Amino acid sequence: LLQEPDPVEAARRIRTAGRKVPGFGHPVHKPVDPRSERILELAHERGLEGPHLTSARALRDDLAPLTMNVSMPIAAVLLDLGYPASTVKAIPILARTASLLAHLAEEQEDPIGLGLAAAAEEAVEYER
Repeated sequence: LLQEPDPVEAARRIRTAGRKVPGFGHPVHKPVDPRSERILELAHERGLEGPHLTSARALRDDLAPLTMNVSMPIAAVLLDLGYPASTVKAIPILARTASLLAHLAEEQEDPIGLGLAAAAEEAVEYER
């Protein structure tokens, strides 16, 4: 999306078509993903203000109330630093992998997964 000639117009077309906009939406962080905002702040504090960060901010403002998730500013920063798009696409996947490993470690120390599953089974009546 950030490499489109007009990212805002491209995002509008995606929304009009009823599709999900890459880099937007989060099940927990609404209306703002604090991680995204922090990355944008850090980039600004360090003088990184390239075209991709400018587009990311424009998209955030134009697509509100959709939440810009952390993948968008990560991509914007890396693209403005000169990393190739093929590399940039892998970074959010790497971050999610680290997050999953952290959840696994937490579950091993303090197992709550089976209890949560049991509570969900009790709380929800399934139609069979």
